[in-house]
Amino acid sequence: MGSYIGIGFVYNGMSGERVEIELKNIVNFLISHNGNINSIKFSKDEYGNVWIQDSLNNKCIDDFYSSLCNGYFGELHITCSILSVQNLNVCIRIEKAKKYFGLLLDISEEELIGVNSSENINRITEEIIEFFNELYKASVFEYAICDNEAEIQYSPEEFQSIGEAVYSIAALPEKNKKSLKIIKNSWHIDGLTAR
Repeated sequence: MGSYIGIGFVYNGMSGERVEIELKNIVNFLISHNGNINSIKFSKDEYGNVWIQDSLNNKCIDDFYSSLCNGYFGELHITCSILSVQNLNVCIRIEKAKKYFGLLLDISEEELIGVNSSENINRITEEIIEFFNELYKASVFEYAICDNEAEIQYSPEEFQSIGEAVYSIAALPEKNKKSLKIIKNSWHIDGLTAR
């Protein structure tokens, strides 16, 4: 294996305050699942020349949220128990664009799936869908995605207008904003199924 599974959440707007609020919502959700913040990392400049890295162990994180969200290439490393995996290592990356932003959770495929079997992949797929539904209660996103080595590539408006399958799993809020429409495509999150 050796690749990662990307689970992304995309939001309209680009204010540092909104990024900080949604990052806190996701971090608090993960910490509530036997989570522990291990470290943060961000660049102070857009070229990645000056980096700040700190091992926090759940101390003083509030002091770093603003710097993490207003800096560049922000990352937060957490260990938590989600998707039926105890002590799962999750890297949260902050992805910024001009009119939207995303929070991308990178998880080792080997840690998440274990033995690559259709039974395991189907089980994890259903757990990811449940994860989308649970997290939507804590952080109201415009859309969510999951795929092998997924990257956030589309604004919420672009994603709504795409007529083709782009990710293995996607979730869009229903018109009432109380539930999610789930889109499962013909390929799986393991990156081995033909697209």
